[in-house]
Amino acid sequence: GGAIELEPIKLVEKEMSLVGCHAFGSELAEVGRLLPGLGDRLDWLIDAEIPLDEVPAAYEAHLGGQVAGLKTIIQCREASDA
Repeated sequence: GGAIELEPIKLVEKEMSLVGCHAFGSELAEVGRLLPGLGDRLDWLIDAEIPLDEVPAAYEAHLGGQVAGLKTIIQCREASDA
């Protein structure tokens, strides 16, 4: 933890990537235990489940404020592939 000095222009000029993670220690295991029991209470967050080829239209809908939920689930495989 702690503060760092960052020059975003250098990231762009040198075509660098800045990668981070918001998970800490055992939190992911705890979330994994809690999620199955929360499904029904979290459904309102999901706007839609769409196939991969509908992603561009979904972005347009999100950018245009035409969605009710916060998340769109993208199905990257056909249902028969799962």
